[in-house]
Amino acid sequence: MRLIQRDPCFSTLTEMLLGDGEYKHCMPAGYWQAVESTGDYSLMGCTVAAGFEFDDFEIMHAVTEPARYFFWSQHPTLSLSG
Repeated sequence: MRLIQRDPCFSTLTEMLLGDGEYKHCMPAGYWQAVESTGDYSLMGCTVAAGFEFDDFEIMHAVTEPARYFFWSQHPTLSLSG
């Protein structure tokens, strides 16, 4: 699967492929993330650690249009569910 992350200031977009032995990644605080399947199917999950505050958690479909544009301008195949 392809992991996409964007820094909090929306200045850097990073992509990485997970698989072939690399199945996890630690996302820095404040970063946005998205995932695309690179196969027929993918099982994805997200685990939080001590210090995580759900009050600071935002779902992309609940944020402003400019924030969403930064992802979809680079990855038009991404879609929101929910």
